[in-house]
Amino acid sequence: MRERGMAMGQAPQSDSGTEPGTEPGTDPGPALDAGAAAVDSPLIAAAGAAAVRALHAENIAAAARLRACYELYSVCEDEQLRRDLAAGYDPQLDLKPQHAVIDPFHIACAEIVAAYG
Repeated sequence: MRERGMAMGQAPQSDSGTEPGTEPGTDPGPALDAGAAAVDSPLIAAAGAAAVRALHAENIAAAARLRACYELYSVCEDEQLRRDLAAGYDPQLDLKPQHAVIDPFHIACAEIVAAYG
């Protein structure tokens, strides 16, 4: 059952319009003050900055892996085209090749799996 004025995902409100468990005109307590003081701490700010730098480094590494995977796929695609042309396939005629063709994407995926073990 929902309380008055409460939709899905919203916190319940009391009849006075304030948050549940608080009364109008009361001090929120020392927990809120301690949180504000912690934000001003240089140690916490430095640790937060280190976490952001680590996240940026991780994103740069992920981008480098993505570029390497795309390059691997491009090389596999070029190699398959070279094999097709050597087997007599003419892409201008848009014929189906008369030989087995392995999807370059599957070759690239197998190489990545082999590299990561």
